[in-house]
Amino acid sequence: MKRCLIALVALCCCMPFRAQSMSDDVDTQTRRYQMVELRQSAGVDFKIGKHGSIGLTEEIREIVFDSRNDPMAYFSKSYTSIEGGWKFLSLTDAYNGHKYGMKISAGYTLRYLNQKLRDSQGNLRTPNDYLRHRPYLVLTGSANFGAVKLSLRERYLADFRTDSVNVLEKPKCYMELRSRLTADFTIPGQTYKPYTSIEFANTLNQPSCFDANGNKLYGGQYLSAIRARVGLRWRLNLNNTLTFTYGFHWGQSREVNITRKSQEINRLYMEQTSKHVVTVAYEFGM
Repeated sequence: MKRCLIALVALCCCMPFRAQSMSDDVDTQTRRYQMVELRQSAGVDFKIGKHGSIGLTEEIREIVFDSRNDPMAYFSKSYTSIEGGWKFLSLTDAYNGHKYGMKISAGYTLRYLNQKLRDSQGNLRTPNDYLRHRPYLVLTGSANFGAVKLSLRERYLADFRTDSVNVLEKPKCYMELRSRLTADFTIPGQTYKPYTSIEFANTLNQPSCFDANGNKLYGGQYLSAIRARVGLRWRLNLNNTLTFTYGFHWGQSREVNITRKSQEINRLYMEQTSKHVVTVAYEFGM
C-alpha cells in the first residue's frame, strides 16, 4: 500500500503563552500570536508476510505566516523516518463479534531543525540549525466494539541532540513517553468518520541538581504535554480523503540556566504554553 500526504495546512492560534517561576515568586507573561504552517509528506509502505510491514516517510514543514516574525515565512524542519511493525495479536470474539489487535513497531527519525528561537521576552534570536536523531518504540492495542474503535498507543522515544548542551540543565539524550487514547466512530451508510483523541507526554530522564548539603534544588520528572483533538475524516473516494481537526495543546518545559564551573543556578522557571490548533488535511493514497 502506498500513501502520499500531499499537503497539510494548520492554523495555530496560540494563547496564552506564560512563563512561571518555580519558586514562591510567580512571574506571569502573556503573549498572543497567530501562525500558519504548511506540511508536505510522502511515504510508502510494504507488507512483509501476513503480519509485518515496513515504511519510509519524508515530511517537510514550512511556516507560511508567523505574526511574531520578520520575515513571516521561513522553513521550519524536516523529518526522515523509517519504521517496521509486527502485528502479533489479531482475534475476533466469536460470541459478540468484537475484534482485538496488538502491534509493536520500532523506527528511527532524522530531524533537521531550523527554528526561530526566542528569549523569555519574545525577542528573536539567531536560528538554531542542527540535526537530531530519534529512535522510538511503539506498542499499540486496539478493540472494535461495533461502530466504535478504541486504540491505545504507548510511544517511547529518545531524542539525541547534536548541538552543544549543558548536561546540568538538560540531558544530551532526551527521553519521553507519550500515551495516546483514540476513539474512531463509524456511521453506517456515511463516508465520513468522527474521531477524538487525547495524549499525555511525560519526561523520563530530566536531570536533578543538589546544593552542597545534598538538598535537592530542582529535578524530577513532570507532565510535559497534553494534546486533545476532535475531528472528522471524510473519504471522498477510494484514493482521496479530507480531514478536519480542532485541537487544544497544553505544554510545559522546565527552563534552567546553570553555570558549568560553579554549578550555580542563575535562572529557574517553568514555561507553559496553550495552543488552539485548526487543521485541514488532504490525503491521497493508492
